Amino acid sequence: MELILKEKMNLKKLFLKNCKNKELEINDNQIKIIELINKFYQDNFNKSFFLNLFYPKKIKKEFY
Repeated sequence: MELILKEKMNLKKLFLKNCKNKELEINDNQIKIIELINKFYQDNFNKSFFLNLFYPKKIKKEFY
C-alpha cells in the first residue's frame, strides 16, 4: 500500500503484476476496464490540493 501512495497510482501496472505473481489469465476486456478506472482516478482524485483550489474542474451532476 505504501508503494501506491509514494508514486503515481497506476492500476494497470499493479493489476498486471498481481496477475503475473498469481499466474492468473488476463484478457483484453479486463485491461480495458482497468485503463478506464485508472483514467477516472487520474482525472478525479490524483490532483494536488492547490490545483483543485485554483483550477477547479467543472463537475457534471449525475443521477444514479
